[in-house]
Amino acid sequence: MKTLLRLVIILLPLNPCFAQPANDNPCSATSLTVGTSCSYSTYTNAAATASAGVPAPGCASYSGGDVWFTAVVPASGVLTVDMNTGVILDSGLAFYTGTCGSLTLLECDDDDSPNGAMSMISRSGLTPGATIFIRVWEYGNNGNGTFSICASSPPPTTNDEPCAAIALPVNTSCSYTAASNYGSTNSVGPPAPGCASYSGEDVWFSAVVPATGAIMVNTNSGTMTDSGMAFYTGTCGSLTLVECDDDDSQNGSMSMIYRGGLTPGSTIYIRVWDLGGGSGTFSICAVESAPPNSCGSAATNDNCPSPATLTEGPGNFSASTDVTFTADQPGNVTSVFCGSIENNSWYQFVASSTTHTFPIASVTGCVNNYGIQAHVYSITYDASGCCTSFTSMSNCYNPGNTTLGTVTATGLTIGNTYMLMIDGNAGDGCEFTISGWTGTGILPVSLSELNGNATSLGNILSWRTESEYKNDYFEVMYSRDAEHFVPIGTVQGAGTTSDPNEYQFIHQGVPSGTSFYKLQQVDLNGDRTDSKIISVNSKEDIDGLFRAYPNPMKDQLVIQLQSSRKETMEIQIMDQKGVPVLQEKIDVNEGNTNLFRDISSLSEGVYTLVVTSTNSSQKQRIIKID
Repeated sequence: MKTLLRLVIILLPLNPCFAQPANDNPCSATSLTVGTSCSYSTYTNAAATASAGVPAPGCASYSGGDVWFTAVVPASGVLTVDMNTGVILDSGLAFYTGTCGSLTLLECDDDDSPNGAMSMISRSGLTPGATIFIRVWEYGNNGNGTFSICASSPPPTTNDEPCAAIALPVNTSCSYTAASNYGSTNSVGPPAPGCASYSGEDVWFSAVVPATGAIMVNTNSGTMTDSGMAFYTGTCGSLTLVECDDDDSQNGSMSMIYRGGLTPGSTIYIRVWDLGGGSGTFSICAVESAPPNSCGSAATNDNCPSPATLTEGPGNFSASTDVTFTADQPGNVTSVFCGSIENNSWYQFVASSTTHTFPIASVTGCVNNYGIQAHVYSITYDASGCCTSFTSMSNCYNPGNTTLGTVTATGLTIGNTYMLMIDGNAGDGCEFTISGWTGTGILPVSLSELNGNATSLGNILSWRTESEYKNDYFEVMYSRDAEHFVPIGTVQGAGTTSDPNEYQFIHQGVPSGTSFYKLQQVDLNGDRTDSKIISVNSKEDIDGLFRAYPNPMKDQLVIQLQSSRKETMEIQIMDQKGVPVLQEKIDVNEGNTNLFRDISSLSEGVYTLVVTSTNSSQKQRIIKID
């Protein structure tokens, strides 16, 4: 007797099935509502395919899996599309114009969003009412899934004409007000400003002149980074030009005007525009400036009662005669000084001998090449702490150019405090260095905290500044032993601002165990200041890229890999269009592996290093220099 066995084979899919998204191609794009602020909605690109017949985006390692959206450009001509993470942690985004069957690439972005490695595009000067097609994909097309997206545009400005000017409060210190010139037009009637390549798209503010008769209006950058500004007097329908400025602000190429001798209680009209035309965000403040003989007070060394402190010893002391310093002329200082005073600053020191010298080692970056002037004084104070009487204790250094020299103070009493005053000749703004002294109280950045946390994305460092002065950038330093530090990246600073700022840096590919970090703050003249050292403990091993250095690189790149097992990793170096210029697979053993690659043949520019292991993929931006 035979037994019949029936074998039934059921074939199961290896991967879960997803329906293609409805917006898998441009002609079925999902319409986004453009709000006045970002309101995220969640979508997915799971099972999305590559769109044929559309120009390649050219960034963010596009290789398919795209979905499409549309947004109608509002009346302001400004459109911002931002993305946030979901399953997707690293996105690509591109803007296109035209029709769904015939599209033209407008802009492509990899990771400009503040949300980690996600994408954002903000574009002005678009045609109101036009439709923008928006392409979204996951970097490398190997981690598709959910993400969030929003479209927004600020409302058009209301202060487009002088009679609709926004009134600025006049404070004792700069308190910036957020502003923009989106949707603004050329004001017809007021005299042309005559500077900063004015071509329209202006907005207006007003300020009431304080009892001192002096006022300063300053601007800071946003998406607008180069402004023009003009002062007018009169009525909003009949204005007279008083002064025009291009880039006197300490905030990069932004504008600032200081004006004294004005009529207290009168109204100043303030015109602001983007150099050469264009629109964007910026901030603005109005400050009540003290009269020249006022005692004054300040958080910086701008006034005699609040000087910075110098200490004699090895090293150099560097500062500037920046045009933001005001003319402080207390007591009889003008009669015992060898020149006029326009933008002086103050530095106190305690005499440790009867003679002290201040060798001026460099004077650079002067606006007019007039140089600086300096003098040491003995000072008496009144009961309010104001400087009242000045006695010369040194020669007066005032060459009228950038010739170097020495200020020598004699007849000092050991233990007494004296004051070094430094001024820009004819108000010149210069950077200067005095050797043999160090300074405190004029640090370019007030860093209030530095913190670090280990996450699945890497070690996240965050820090906050309460104020910044000529801050160029932060260099993030890394160490495994808290003694030998190497740079692993930079974060751009805010220049000069009295407002607090938050910063973040993600160190990817960190080995398990304790890592140490510190910041080196670098100001515009190259001076560096170290922060405290913090430690971050990473408990999990993450296979793949540990770090690559030097960065910037010139002839050779060292790629450090780490692995918890024997495996094969893929190494790619891609240009800004996402095209691989180096691609190879490497067999690595457990532990660390160093690769040395000759990259001298690469052109100068920015590249992306991608290391893909069995369980992760890490990226690092690298810069090639010649």
